[in-house]
Amino acid sequence: MKKRRIIYGVAFFVILSLLALQKNHIEAASEAKYEIRNEKVTYKDGDTVRGIVYFQYPQLEGNSAEIKRINKVLENAMKAYMKDEKAERLKEYTSIAIDNQGFFNEKEQYYWKTNCKITYNENNIISVHMKERWYAGGVYNQKDYGYTFDLKTGKTLTAVDVIGKKHKEVTDKVLSSAKAYLKKNYKDSYDVVWKDVSTIIKSYDAKDFKFYLTPGKARICFESYELNLGTSYQVFSVNSIYN
Repeated sequence: MKKRRIIYGVAFFVILSLLALQKNHIEAASEAKYEIRNEKVTYKDGDTVRGIVYFQYPQLEGNSAEIKRINKVLENAMKAYMKDEKAERLKEYTSIAIDNQGFFNEKEQYYWKTNCKITYNENNIISVHMKERWYAGGVYNQKDYGYTFDLKTGKTLTAVDVIGKKHKEVTDKVLSSAKAYLKKNYKDSYDVVWKDVSTIIKSYDAKDFKFYLTPGKARICFESYELNLGTSYQVFSVNSIYN
């Protein structure tokens, strides 16, 4: 009887150990596997590519309803991008430049390109940094934004979700980060630019801020011209609840 109790005790301990290992494995597997896809249209002058419309985006591995929901958001973004008015304009500007030999040199290209990078992928959260660039013979423009998803629900998260504060507190944190940036980079004109920048930031509903995540930070994005700071684009850092 005593021997049997020992055997049962050992078996019980082994089962508990296996359950603990399984739990740890599940917790460790809180990141998504994915592949990066590329959609591209090129416009040529003979054999030379002179215009490019390009969109890069991730697709997550898996067949759950949540993963399918996330992939659909990203796929729809790609489809909308490739049909966007800017894609048509890029095609038109490239055609005009080809017909009129309007390029500065034999290697110049016009482009509307968006590249992606996974900047956060843990704690059942995945965030994608989208970097959009435009050039068609004039001024270079850039726009940064992101997609952030909860892998458990498939939900697209907002800045309010990841910063973990009330709407006004989120806006105040963005204002604080913007103020520090302007004081450092616009010392001579701070009073003038701060009035415009703060007014524009306050006009946002906090859940509509464009952003992407990095460990411990939400990167709040403003595109070229948006803050009345010329062609420069800004990314302000605010503490996030996701480390």
